[in-house]
Formats: sequence, C-alpha cells, structure tokens
Amino acid sequence: MRNFTYIGLLIFLLSMPGSQVFAQSKTLIPFSLQDQFDKTYTQDYYHGYYVILVGGDRKGSEYCFIWSDTIKNRLDKESLDERTKVLGIADLEAAPSALKKLIKSKFPREKEHGVMLDWNGTFDQAYNFTEDQANIIVFAPDGRQIYRTSATDIDQARMNSILASILRRAT
Repeated sequence: MRNFTYIGLLIFLLSMPGSQVFAQSKTLIPFSLQDQFDKTYTQDYYHGYYVILVGGDRKGSEYCFIWSDTIKNRLDKESLDERTKVLGIADLEAAPSALKKLIKSKFPREKEHGVMLDWNGTFDQAYNFTEDQANIIVFAPDGRQIYRTSATDIDQARMNSILASILRRAT
C-alpha cells in the first residue's frame, strides 16, 4: 500500500503546472513578441499558414540563423513559401535586463532577418528547447505541432523530414 501512495504522489507532482514532464505544448502557443526592429507579432499573424519555428538560446543562435536561411531557400524551391512562415525566436530569458539595449543591437539589421526577442523564455518554457542547438518545430495551419527536431549543422535528411511534414499535408 505504501508504494501506491508514493506512486500516486509522484504522478500528482509531475502533473502539476510547471512540471517539465507535462509542460511541452503540442500547439502554437498564444504570444505577442517584438523583433529587433520593435515590430510586434502575435500568433494571429501566423494563423492559416504552416509555421516553422526556429528558436534557441545564445549558443544555439548561430545554428538558428543557418537553419532559418536554409529552410527559407528550400521552401522557395519547393513552392511552399506562399503557405509557410518561418518564425525566428531568440530565447533571451538568461540575458541581464540591464543589457537589453546592447543585446538587441547585436541582431542583424536587415529587415529580412527579423528575430522575435523572447525576454521571458515563453517559447523555451512551452516547448522545452534543447540548449545550444536550433530547435525546429513545424505547425500545421490549425496550430497543431506536426514535426519537431533540434540540430546544429545542416543535414539533408533532417531538412527533407521538415519539408515532408508539410508536403504530406499540403498536397
């Protein structure tokens, strides 16, 4: 009987809000974030599109830029760019608030390289990002998650899987 009590307590604790085990969202979460140009985006901007979220922390950011650019190029080649939006997220929760302005100035200045600045770690908390990597999550037009991976360098097998997750549903 004592073991059942411990198991019940463990299940209860793991199911509490904030538990990392059950915290990972399977849909595109509601959000309102600004990019480095102070343009505000919400989940409504992405409604009806396939969304490819590419996000990461400071060490993962170099891979995020590589993956975002490569994904955009492949979407264009596959004629999926009209139905798909790439959402770049910088997880800046660990950044000191006193350095926000300096950190913001380090992002690319080209408008086509807009990155949403997640100062509160909302996306990391919702999707449990893998540290030091690009986290790539694909959502269907209705907001359901249909593919997820994390990576460093580009590999064609993973890229093909990302595109296949969209092509299976888009055709």
